[in-house]
Amino acid sequence: MNKDELKSILEQHRLWVEGNGGKRADLRGADLREADLDFSCFPLWCGSAGIRVDKRLFCQLAAHLCALDVGDEDCRKAQIALLPLAKQSHRAGDLGEWFVKEDEDKATAPGGQKEG
Repeated sequence: MNKDELKSILEQHRLWVEGNGGKRADLRGADLREADLDFSCFPLWCGSAGIRVDKRLFCQLAAHLCALDVGDEDCRKAQIALLPLAKQSHRAGDLGEWFVKEDEDKATAPGGQKEG
């Protein structure tokens, strides 16, 4: 997929979202390595399966995962496992204060505020 094809797909998707015809984008298999997706809305529907990304975007996604406030212990363990990659993200400076803490009291929300 080249730049013009992607531009056309995204334009058709914009029209679809606005209810003006168009077509829902399907980016499965798209190569987004080196794509600057800062401040974009990364697709979480199944159409994003198989998107090829580079380490920069992977680390950015890991940083966002590590900045979520999730109460499930298995999820928290996964966040801790992703921390080394999350800290390599170019967005770590913006998100780092929200990163899960390995020794964080479960009653403390990200940013240090007590829940309750």
